[in-house]
Amino acid sequence: MLYPLSRTPPSGDIKEMPVKAHIRYKNKNGDIIPGVSTIANMLDKPALAPWANKLGLKGIDSNAYSREMGAIGTLAHSMIMAELKNEKFDTSDYSKEQIDKAENSFLSWLEWRKGKELSLFLIETPLISEQYQFGGTPDFLGLIDNTVVLGDYKTGGIWRGIYPNLCLPAISNRKQLSASRQNPHSKYPPNRG
Repeated sequence: MLYPLSRTPPSGDIKEMPVKAHIRYKNKNGDIIPGVSTIANMLDKPALAPWANKLGLKGIDSNAYSREMGAIGTLAHSMIMAELKNEKFDTSDYSKEQIDKAENSFLSWLEWRKGKELSLFLIETPLISEQYQFGGTPDFLGLIDNTVVLGDYKTGGIWRGIYPNLCLPAISNRKQLSASRQNPHSKYPPNRG
């Protein structure tokens, strides 16, 4: 999902921070604060129980299925990130079936991207909100056809239903970014849109 912020792009150089799995976010005092995903996992997911039940009635282990789909989504996400950074991506840790399914999502990304002008400022850069005391890592911030966009890739079948926990990361990252843009020491211009 893409969330336009304004038509005013960030200015100045922005340094990327390396991202690790299960990042530990810390506030300026060094206290560990929750990440957006941790908070989203606490939300009620009313569609989850019926979904798991349906899989169970078909004899499918919903936990194993979720892990498999998660691996495919992670691979698709990594393929997109490698493409954005103009890097090669090693798929040797994945099965042929996982690669084939992830490539379907990746091909959808490439189709969506055709004819668009992309200029990215941040890619997988952790953000901290001192005001709200949480952290998060948006997929990217940049210009798409001269509109500032905060991007969050969704590789699953979200068109079957939009749930609050799917939107929370992008909304939270926008709040973090907006707060940092109000900071007089920020490298971002003030939020105007």
